[in-house]
Amino acid sequence: MQCLKYKSKSSFWKNLLISFSGQKNEHKKFLVCVLKDEVFAKALKNIYKDERFKTLSVELISIKDETNIPHCQLLFLGKKTQDINKVLLSLKGQSVLTVSDNHMNIPKNVMIVMFVQNNKIKYIINNKLAQDSKVHISHLLLRSAQEVIK
Repeated sequence: MQCLKYKSKSSFWKNLLISFSGQKNEHKKFLVCVLKDEVFAKALKNIYKDERFKTLSVELISIKDETNIPHCQLLFLGKKTQDINKVLLSLKGQSVLTVSDNHMNIPKNVMIVMFVQNNKIKYIINNKLAQDSKVHISHLLLRSAQEVIK
């Protein structure tokens, strides 16, 4: 069951990458960071190993330390993240799409919260927070969300 959950989450992330129009960075790579969830990071590495985001190669970084977050375009906040608000404050002014699978984050502090319902990945999007951070979320992703906070 756990393996199926990670495969479903990984597939959702692959579609998320297709639907996202992030900003380029100085590294000439599209950085996807996973904070405090090594199992999910390994699953994503398999999904993204040969992927490209527009003209950029995709690099996945597993992060263990909440105090040292590189500039990513997508940041997944694992359930073991102890102080999500502190992490998010460190991103202030950066265009970083933040995603979590922890219902405790609905809807105030992350842009997308994903969860499993009836064996399907569902998600809630805080589009106001995304717009405030200058992150554009595709209308296709917005349309298929369980809920959109405007």
